[in-house]
Amino acid sequence: MSTRPQALRLAEAIDPLTRYTLDNLTCSAAAAELRRLHELNTHLLEALEFCAGTSYITDAHEVASTAIAKATEAAC
Repeated sequence: MSTRPQALRLAEAIDPLTRYTLDNLTCSAAAAELRRLHELNTHLLEALEFCAGTSYITDAHEVASTAIAKATEAAC
């Protein structure tokens, strides 16, 4: 079993297909979006792990708010 995230494996699998399909733009966009979502998910998980591991409510709130704002901005 691979330890690489599925989103990244799919992105890598899609990328080479762009040379052989009629819809190159869709495959490239899908691969790029999977990579973007994986990166965003990584940042959100890091923020959540920090929040779960701290007893300082103010710090946890600040980290969570920043991560949520970044994720919300990226979704638009």
